[in-house]
Amino acid sequence: MTLRLLSTLLVGIVGLASASWGDDAPGECPVTFHPRGDESITLEGLLQIPDGEGPHAGVVICHPDPRYGGSMGVTVVDRLRKGLAKAGLATLRFNFRGIGGSTGEFDEGIGEVHDCLGALDLLRARLGVGPKRVALVGYSWGSWTGLRACVRDGKVPACACLSFPVPEGEDITGHTYFRDIRFPTLFVTGTADTISSLGTIRSIIQANDAQERCRVMSLKGADHFFWSPDDLTAAVGKIVPFIAASLKASAAPLNTSETAD
Repeated sequence: MTLRLLSTLLVGIVGLASASWGDDAPGECPVTFHPRGDESITLEGLLQIPDGEGPHAGVVICHPDPRYGGSMGVTVVDRLRKGLAKAGLATLRFNFRGIGGSTGEFDEGIGEVHDCLGALDLLRARLGVGPKRVALVGYSWGSWTGLRACVRDGKVPACACLSFPVPEGEDITGHTYFRDIRFPTLFVTGTADTISSLGTIRSIIQANDAQERCRVMSLKGADHFFWSPDDLTAAVGKIVPFIAASLKASAAPLNTSETAD
């Protein structure tokens, strides 16, 4: 990744950070948990379980790159949470290791996979949540980390990746884990996104014979940071129905398709 691209990423994510990213929203409660298999690190998160009789379906939400201002409080993550909660889903957003109140240090996306697995474990174990109906949604770097965690976990019924961070010219040979995707996966990316290339995503899917399990949707004119509120609303409007339907129905294979809005 070039220095120019890194600078763009830094400015963009920091610009999207909430004014009070550590504060919980109404209905959310603070929780702590450990990465799967590592009790030396403690992660902080915010959990929301719908009112009413369960068990409810749930979603873990993963934030963008912490090296450039990413946290569970960035605007895109919060908007995803609100949309998923409005659809009647339990939600868990959390800070990766080394961010906010989460202990540990950045681990180049390796240990962070275990952070995601720990979040899945926590949500599945909560009273009122159906353990077989817990999916994952990630934004930017969080989608890359979260998707690899879902592949390793092998039990998620669905995954959605917003602005999956593979720019034009990415070495697609580094994404062989796509071969092991066994659940419906949605990729939503803007046509003006210079960090997440629609063409690269399609190439990775094709190279790894993942067409039956992956769907690609485009957002006309949207960039990586969703500076336009309308673009962010459109992105949430694609992801929430996909996750809700996947958790309601059995996890059947999906055919690759495109939507140019």
